Amino acid sequence: MHSTVTNGIVSAIARERPGLVGIGIPFIQTDAAINPGNPGGPLFDSAGKVIGINNAILAPAGRAFVGVGLAVPVDLLRESMDGLMDGGLSDVAAEVGELPERPRLGITAALSVDDYPAVLKEELDLPDHGVIVVEITTGGPADEAGLNEPTQVVVMAGRTFPIGGDIIVRAEGQDVRRTIELQKVVLEREAGDTVTLEVWHDGQIRSVDVTLEVVPVD
Repeated sequence: MHSTVTNGIVSAIARERPGLVGIGIPFIQTDAAINPGNPGGPLFDSAGKVIGINNAILAPAGRAFVGVGLAVPVDLLRESMDGLMDGGLSDVAAEVGELPERPRLGITAALSVDDYPAVLKEELDLPDHGVIVVEITTGGPADEAGLNEPTQVVVMAGRTFPIGGDIIVRAEGQDVRRTIELQKVVLEREAGDTVTLEVWHDGQIRSVDVTLEVVPVD
């Protein structure tokens, strides 16, 4: 197994995908050739500066590279370097790794408004940012606070996009564009604390107070 030094065209930034212990990582999407067994090398820009570390590919099961590679942004690595050099996880990943004992909102929010095609965002008149509430744990904090799951899905370009539910646009007054930003707000708090969310639904924004609880993880 070896690392590969690559350069290629960057086709997207902040392509959020689950990373270690399930937290979202805003990957750089590139056509640089990354294949199983050779991640870990730097991704360069045209000036020769390292902009990321090659990490993964998106490919159908059983197939090799088909044009979509993912690299961890170098800024995210800088933030996590001290913990990684000590042999641990990045700050957020370390806390999420203790998730069974950590208080939670009781939702799944793996998509953001930025992930939705422009034509769909325009058709639904979605807000310009926010994370999508994909699923709500029955009887959990978000359920008790009255958050809503999607009512249907739309399939475009082979991807499924939930619609008709709530979109969290702010948490504790901070804009939320990616799942990891919402996770950071929650991880700073303890069970019994209240998190104030601003939630978009069908063109309206409402304020929702959610009291965090330790929710069992299946």
